[in-house]
Amino acid sequence: MLLFCICMEINSYKIINYLCLQEEEGSAVTANKMATRRRGRKPAKFDSKLKLERSQQSARECRARKKLRYQYLEELVASREKAIIVLRKELDAVLTHFTDIQGHQ
Repeated sequence: MLLFCICMEINSYKIINYLCLQEEEGSAVTANKMATRRRGRKPAKFDSKLKLERSQQSARECRARKKLRYQYLEELVASREKAIIVLRKELDAVLTHFTDIQGHQ
């Protein structure tokens, strides 16, 4: 059996087609290895109940993360608002001090 490798470049991807010639039968058989072999895990046979349970668990975890994120943001806003109030009081004190100095001159 003779094995020829034909490389073609389409859209910057190399597709390798193997052309296998069988001399005894006289027919050409083509096999595209890229199409028949998929990367990653093989799909397992899932039980629909198990899949539903996992989906529900994932949704619960997502809602819990969302709740924590909103609590954090609310605390952050509250702390920034307190900082703004303190800075405004400080600014008012500086302005009154400045006007007092200007009034004495």
